[in-house]
Amino acid sequence: MGKNVLLVDDDPVIRMLVGDCLSAVGHVVDQASGGNECLEKLTLSTPQVIILDLIMPDLNGLDVLQSIKSDVIKRSIPVILLSADPDIQLTASRRNLNADLYLQKPFDIQTIIDAVNRL
Repeated sequence: MGKNVLLVDDDPVIRMLVGDCLSAVGHVVDQASGGNECLEKLTLSTPQVIILDLIMPDLNGLDVLQSIKSDVIKRSIPVILLSADPDIQLTASRRNLNADLYLQKPFDIQTIIDAVNRL
């Protein structure tokens, strides 16, 4: 059975690619083009998995992750953090933030599909 996924990335090509691939295997994908839009969507619904880009122009992924993890209801949502930064896990851990998975861009789409299925 497919999961409800919130895909957050300011790059429309990545949103289209990942969104289409996840939809093709049965997941329901909602999209946000930035951190603020993500937080707005989280006030309206609770996805089963969040795929979150780190570098976005309005509100970066670490700030969004911090907001999610500080919310009693939302903190249990698995978060996959995407970044071109090879030290993303170290960067997040320095801020005492824990994503469930860290994936470096460029990524293999099958890795994301497998992660969403597993989380």
